[in-house]
Amino acid sequence: MRLRILQLLFLLTIVVAVFCLFDKDVQIEEEILSYERNWRLEFDSFAKKTLDVSYQKKRQEFGVFKVTSDLKKQKPQLLSKKVLLLVHGLDESGDIWDDLISSFPYASRMDICEFIYPNDQAIRKSVDLFIQSLKELKEIGVDQLWVVAHSMGGLLVRDALHNPNYKSASWIEFEVFPKFQRVFMVGSPHQGSIWARFQTISEIREQWQRFLKGRFSLYDFLLDGSGVASLDLLPNSSFIENLNSYRWNSSIPVTAIAGKAAPFDSIYFDRSVNKMLKESGGDLSLPVSQWNDSFIRLVNGFGDGVVSIESTHFVGLEDHITVEADHISLLRSSGTTPAPALNIIYQRILEDKSSGAFKRVNNYE
Repeated sequence: MRLRILQLLFLLTIVVAVFCLFDKDVQIEEEILSYERNWRLEFDSFAKKTLDVSYQKKRQEFGVFKVTSDLKKQKPQLLSKKVLLLVHGLDESGDIWDDLISSFPYASRMDICEFIYPNDQAIRKSVDLFIQSLKELKEIGVDQLWVVAHSMGGLLVRDALHNPNYKSASWIEFEVFPKFQRVFMVGSPHQGSIWARFQTISEIREQWQRFLKGRFSLYDFLLDGSGVASLDLLPNSSFIENLNSYRWNSSIPVTAIAGKAAPFDSIYFDRSVNKMLKESGGDLSLPVSQWNDSFIRLVNGFGDGVVSIESTHFVGLEDHITVEADHISLLRSSGTTPAPALNIIYQRILEDKSSGAFKRVNNYE
């Protein structure tokens, strides 16, 4: 039994060492981020100039599109006064919203639109496009918005609404944008994510899924950006630091949904270790407590496998929910298990409905 305890201590030591090493690497990396960002931006500009014809065609795929229950998309000419706007994240192949769109219970009362942008270009470039799209929605009659943003999409929305360089706050006051009824942040890394360094893997996944669905284009991986967004998403990036210097506008309700993908939790760990200690006859309650705290940090740090639970918090957030899901299954059903974020989203919209947000009967009145 004592051997098992020593083995557990050794395992925890290894885990802590790995995390400390990883943190050290992230800090060292800060010195080269600026250089890497510059050459990626230069490469992005070169690729778009070289592939100008393909890029001009690709640009038609960006902006806001109305989505029907059978997942068809088209540029909107007329929309309901109430719209659910979906904002994807990094290297999204286009299917993250399929379950939500097909099961949305309020489709008869509001339209669903998707904001599509080059999914790994610099986030601030995407913010510019997002702000322009919000104005266009207002111009075609949209009065009220519910926004669901996945992963990096949440950072994009937050920056658009609070970065003083965009003067978005004053635009909201002067009703240049539709009124934001609620913003949902699903698996959004507000404190950054070290896994952004492995953006190449998500790029390969994206292009492979596009290929399987017959939507693959040879130059897509170049025209979607040059991976600058992955630098913006790192915990020590200037984008993350600037983003967290803004406090959320309290007049806009916001709900954050985080995923926990670990197959066990702190209660299981605590019971297991205490059982071993009890069997060994040792009274090590203080070490057990310390181990348990370390284990909680480990589980929270793992989060949904991409974004830690801690990273889904930000200043001004009051409505935060943690569910058992990984980064994708937050919004996509896994086998017979429904996506847990969907019911939360539907319930919050229903609560907004009861507060008067759905008082109109006719969609276009």
